[in-house]
Amino acid sequence: MLLLDRQDLPGARLCFETILRLPPQMNYVGVDAGLAGCRTRHNLAFIYRRLGLGKQAEEQWLTALRQTPHFEPPWLGLLEHYLGQRRRKDAEALLQRL
Repeated sequence: MLLLDRQDLPGARLCFETILRLPPQMNYVGVDAGLAGCRTRHNLAFIYRRLGLGKQAEEQWLTALRQTPHFEPPWLGLLEHYLGQRRRKDAEALLQRL
């Protein structure tokens, strides 16, 4: 998140992609389910979209929504993505699901 805050998109992308490849590990306080799931995928999608990788962004948001449908940021990111691409039917279908 620090790299993202510093606008180091390539560095942040690498970190988030690495997190998704790591095997789950337990520690004495447990594991944040969103760390290797919906939050990381949402942040990665945001980066992909900023880098002009719309297809990859959409895939990450859709995966995040399948994993955790109640997590709101991917819904908004995907809606903005559809509207930015003038994909009105996809945006309307997404709003219907909401």
